[in-house]
Amino acid sequence: MATNSPCEAREPVRIWVDQSGLHSIEASLVNITDEVALLKRPNGSKAKIPVLQLSQTDQEYIAGWSNRSSFAENRCR
Repeated sequence: MATNSPCEAREPVRIWVDQSGLHSIEASLVNITDEVALLKRPNGSKAKIPVLQLSQTDQEYIAGWSNRSSFAENRCR
């Protein structure tokens, strides 16, 4: 039985909402580059969204993700 190590952990699919609350996307967070979130939809297509266009809740999620990602990157070396 195979188990995923923390280095192979994948982000869950969640609903991302923009600042206006009018637009949303169901996707998982892949990466953050130059304040742009790379999101992957369940069908495999990807979207790039500027972090500042996302809701405050999503921006806070990304801040936490960045902290977890840095920790995992250092731990998995």
